[in-house]
Amino acid sequence: FFAPTSATAGVSVDAYNTNWTISNNRIYQTAARAFTSSAQRYSGIAINSVAASAEGGNFVVTGNTIGFGAADGTGTTTLSGSSNEFRGIAITGSSTDAGTFSTIQGNTISGIVQTSSRASTTSSSSAFIGIQASTSAVDAPANILGNTIGSLDGSSSITITATSTSASTATLYGIYDFAYVDGLSVSGNNIGSITVNDGGTGTVTGLRGIFSAAASGMSRTISNNTVGGALPGSITNNLSGGILYGIQTGNVKVTATGNVVQNLTSKATAGIVALEAMAITSATGSGPSLISGNTVRNLNVAAGSTAGALYAIDLTLPQAGNVVEKNTLYGVSATSAPAIAYQVYGMFVRGTSIVDVRNNVFRMGFDAAGNAITAPQSTVGIRDTAGAGSQNNYYYNSIYIGGTGVTATASASSYAFNSDVVTTARNFQDNIFWNARSNAVGGGFVHAAIKVGGTAPNPAGLTSDHNILLATGTDGVTGVFNGAVVNTLTDWQTATGQDATSLAADPLFVAATAATPDLHVQSGSPALGAGIPIASVSTDFAGTARSATTPTIGAYEVAAGPRPAGLLPAMPNGAHAGAPARLANAPAELPADGTSVDKN
Repeated sequence: FFAPTSATAGVSVDAYNTNWTISNNRIYQTAARAFTSSAQRYSGIAINSVAASAEGGNFVVTGNTIGFGAADGTGTTTLSGSSNEFRGIAITGSSTDAGTFSTIQGNTISGIVQTSSRASTTSSSSAFIGIQASTSAVDAPANILGNTIGSLDGSSSITITATSTSASTATLYGIYDFAYVDGLSVSGNNIGSITVNDGGTGTVTGLRGIFSAAASGMSRTISNNTVGGALPGSITNNLSGGILYGIQTGNVKVTATGNVVQNLTSKATAGIVALEAMAITSATGSGPSLISGNTVRNLNVAAGSTAGALYAIDLTLPQAGNVVEKNTLYGVSATSAPAIAYQVYGMFVRGTSIVDVRNNVFRMGFDAAGNAITAPQSTVGIRDTAGAGSQNNYYYNSIYIGGTGVTATASASSYAFNSDVVTTARNFQDNIFWNARSNAVGGGFVHAAIKVGGTAPNPAGLTSDHNILLATGTDGVTGVFNGAVVNTLTDWQTATGQDATSLAADPLFVAATAATPDLHVQSGSPALGAGIPIASVSTDFAGTARSATTPTIGAYEVAAGPRPAGLLPAMPNGAHAGAPARLANAPAELPADGTSVDKN
């Protein structure tokens, strides 16, 4: 089935239909297809039904396979010609009953090769969307559950060549959820083996693996998705100026738990954020979000820029009560030569946020293979920026930054923890902030365990204590305060008036520099029993109860004595069972060291 001059669909359901089940179909093309007129859409399953009654759509789309070149899953569906669009499954059309959800579940969309010059700035007119649920506030909503787009094992793939010559072309999407409805779920989906190639002279704004947005006050569950397969570069964005996001949300209250974002590679372009694994934005009034138990690993920005940014987890959470806990991050790198002045942040908590960040395990300064990153980059484990309402608490986090032989240039200092908040209440307690990054030649930029805002001892609102603050590399220092380098813990205590009972001692991590790190502390660690109880944190990273009197500093609670056997970090390596304001196409230029790129 194909029409070169008009929209084409394998299954098309139009106005006044409700309650359809579309299941177990195979929809494919046996030969390459080329459109001869502009802006035509190829869809596997297209549902555009204006509801005839208050029943809404209530469609069930399940078990379908879209793509390939034969019913046995071999070959490819190959599309080209003009400014064509691809939709694997799309449910649009208005609904009079926002409480009636459709379901898109257990479908496979893969085996696709597309070339398109589509250059619309409207997101719903993107050149490629694997699964699309709604385009506007009045569209029928859908839960999107357990689908596969591409593959995690590389057995099939999706390749998109974007030939747009427009500098503001809408991004590409694996999953696009834009229903102004409360309570939807995008969960258990697998997205991988996707390559986006640059075939034009413009700058298409990249790829979003999962995008979900709605109006303020609404909620989403985004859980147990895997974005990126097991192989390096499983999702690769080669677009000039393109931004690659694993998971991105806008405006909504989010429960994001158990997701794995891994093996993403994006092309570096000067002055912009090139890659973000998780970019979570909510709005005041949406309610508190939970970002928990996610694994982010093996991200890389490559090929050809001297400045830019990679923010692995980027959070804007202005609603009180947000919790960010028990997340794992490692293998984050920028190998773009020469990568001078590049910003590589593990977690970026933006200035309007109000969050408790606790029991997280981050290792930085090494690539996916465990090799030290020697390029002069601004490497930060957690970046906490000042802003109205920025009232953040950081408890029991284990942050390690390593790498030796770093080439010395300006704008390449590193920090395990970097906060410039200066007035609001904030607590930094029971954390391990260890910066072991080391310059090849001494006398260059510094590698600090901690940086905090303030101009005099005991800055307003600050409580910092019972931490391990350690810097062990060449040009390693305890901290930076009031714009000045503070070399030792004793000097830090004098300058800040804080951290009276904090330590500068090796926490004895099990395997901080391994390709897959283990930041448990061993028997004899000075972290054991040296913390202070935090009433709001009763368990550690693994769910073990915290001591009510003498907890262990860092993400893992370990009683004094031998380390219990079998306690390994939750670092899954396979599939799980299972805001529009952020859609800027041209992020601002990279500012000076110590600040950040603002994508909005």
